[in-house]
Amino acid sequence: MLELQQVAIITGKDNREGSQELVLVLACRNQDRAKIAGEKLLRKYNNKNLLIETITLDTSDSSSVLNAAKVIETRYKHVNYLFCNAGIMSISGLDWKGIVNGILKHPLEFVGGTEALVQNVGLQTKEGLGLVFATNFFGHYLLIKKISGVMGKAPGARRIIWVSSNASELEFDKNDIQHVRGKKPYESSKFITDQISVVLDKQILKEKKIRSFVVEPGNVATNILSGIASQLFIGFVYSAFLLVRLVFGIFRLTVTPWNGSYGAFYAATENEQKLDGSLKYNTCCTRLGSLFVDPQPIKTNKKLASYLVDELDQLVAYTTGNSEMTISLARPENIGIKAIEVYFPKKYVDQVELEKHDGVSAGKYTIGLGQEKMSFCDDREDIASMALTVVKQFMQKYNVDYKNIGRLEVGTETMIDKSKATKTFLMSLFEESGNHSIEGIDTTNACYGGTSAFFNACQWIDSRAWDGRLALVVSGDIAVYASGNARPSGGVGIACILVGPDAPLALEFPLRGTFMEHVYDFYKPDLSSEFPTVDGPLSIVSYIKALDYAYLGYLKKLELAGESESASLSDLDYIVFHSPYTKQVAKGFGRLLFNDFLRDKNNQKFALIKDQFENETLESSYHNKNLEKAFIQLSKEAYSLKTTPSLLAAKNIGNMYTGSVFFGLASLISSIPSSQLLNKRIALFSYGSGCAASLYSFKVTGDLSDIAKNLDLINRLNDRICVSPPDFENIMSLRQKTHNAVSYSPTGPIEELYPGTFYLESVDSMWRRKYNIA
Repeated sequence: MLELQQVAIITGKDNREGSQELVLVLACRNQDRAKIAGEKLLRKYNNKNLLIETITLDTSDSSSVLNAAKVIETRYKHVNYLFCNAGIMSISGLDWKGIVNGILKHPLEFVGGTEALVQNVGLQTKEGLGLVFATNFFGHYLLIKKISGVMGKAPGARRIIWVSSNASELEFDKNDIQHVRGKKPYESSKFITDQISVVLDKQILKEKKIRSFVVEPGNVATNILSGIASQLFIGFVYSAFLLVRLVFGIFRLTVTPWNGSYGAFYAATENEQKLDGSLKYNTCCTRLGSLFVDPQPIKTNKKLASYLVDELDQLVAYTTGNSEMTISLARPENIGIKAIEVYFPKKYVDQVELEKHDGVSAGKYTIGLGQEKMSFCDDREDIASMALTVVKQFMQKYNVDYKNIGRLEVGTETMIDKSKATKTFLMSLFEESGNHSIEGIDTTNACYGGTSAFFNACQWIDSRAWDGRLALVVSGDIAVYASGNARPSGGVGIACILVGPDAPLALEFPLRGTFMEHVYDFYKPDLSSEFPTVDGPLSIVSYIKALDYAYLGYLKKLELAGESESASLSDLDYIVFHSPYTKQVAKGFGRLLFNDFLRDKNNQKFALIKDQFENETLESSYHNKNLEKAFIQLSKEAYSLKTTPSLLAAKNIGNMYTGSVFFGLASLISSIPSSQLLNKRIALFSYGSGCAASLYSFKVTGDLSDIAKNLDLINRLNDRICVSPPDFENIMSLRQKTHNAVSYSPTGPIEELYPGTFYLESVDSMWRRKYNIA
């Protein structure tokens, strides 16, 4: 056991320390780097009284911390200094909006801050702890708990020196102390550091005469940006820091790691009577490079600090095996849709031209069905290629880290394999990130599968099984029909939805009405064909009946929740429907008003039709065309305000089966300004033949303008290729002939795909599909 005069342990890597008869212990995750750093120090100081050793320590791994503590207790009789220096800031990119805002509004404060950086959200250790929280703070706290006995035996100085930084109470959430859900885990970890250091110094370690101090290195130009920026850019930042400090005298711009370590050196060597654990010792640098320390009071919250200590000690008990507690994340709030992306093919056929080509009366498709254009795809695209395209586009547009996805659900009825899930094709996108721990699978029931997948994702986040990461829901189909009356009601589209807490579109738990029954209205028993078997009249009645009972179930939940004493259509600001064709949506909206009529026949708004439909019931009304027309007319104004804005995609793309209702939501966001949607309730009705249906709602709790901007739906709809009806028919014939083909190479023109679109390159002799990117 070593008994030299002083032992100093530094977690992470540092490069400034010096004293006689000193054992300097570099406690690092990477032993090779630690040894290199140690050799550099020995060459620099060439002091025979300086001994440098290394210990393996990964502060993000509790078992590593505990092993390191055992080594320290065994190897050293005492420890004088512990420098808590290890830390990470996981950055995914630059926030250009924040950069512009910072430069324009507070340029001097902006320089060297973290406002410009986008941090990864939801990162966790293998134990389920927040990664940044564990690395920057908890690993050190656990180490202190384990070696405080050894430190308490030290002759002379007994000091813990925390390297803090941009601590922000604004970014701290008491209900999420590990900051798994928040956007600023680095700042949150430093806020906890400050609070706990004061408690350690003034209370917990006072009896052992161990002092705890917080230092801040200032703004140092390091390789923290190396993952997202070039060395040239980092060099520019370094030069900019020097220039700004020289011109404006911003003392916190210490620039170099050597300068930044001065505060830690000061806290380690200054007379203890001159040090105060309630102060943060900020390292500063004059214009010309002279170093000094600027002590500033740490704004403490005793009640919060006491709460934190209790929570942290529970985690310590768990990690040391002295408790059977489970690590639980803060209960998530406002679970729902955080972002949406959609994809539809570049080709479409005009419904007016299709009417002429098919020899039907003018308006049969455009007025009778309410359709204007219909998207379709050739043999180059299938459900897997479309899913790959929309997920890739989504992750790029919203700059989401693949490692932050913990669940991936696919809702589709378009099958290319009776066993292999479409979700498994999407896992190829996650290979580079190394993320293979992703729950979820395909969900199928006609057009309802996407809604069920969405519910699964939300309920996973709301459950004890949630690991703190986000979920993706992919929902869409290729809707094609045999040549004839049903073909104009087809379409193609797929949506990708990011599900998580603190969402601007918050799902309203438990406001949901669901209806299911066994009915043969639309089904696909012929597995050799893409085309469904359809009982058209029965399908219309089934849709309306499911809507009736789902709506009534929803209204009951609304009343039980105390949201309304007598719930009705007036409680819903906007209503998005599953749209097989938009005329059916108009009928559905009128049907909601008919349900209100049955619940409140004496309401003045029904005075003109009360006598005519006094004796109607739900069951008796399903084939009453006069009733249908009357309520469509009566609800026309409300329909125009509450539902028409959601039909942009449905009219111009067609039916997308599982994706239909989410395209309706995307259309609403694209058509109504975000400020007008704020605090509004948006109801969605999802229907899948067979049948399954739900009516549920969201509350708009945040800004949706970025989603609308990224969707860019109107411009994308206008950037398509109009295909003539004869060419459309030829492509449909090609799809029919090549459906489930083996040893096949598609012939569709790749140049007619959007750039970045995944396409089917070939199907080999074992039906294995190979994809490429246009």
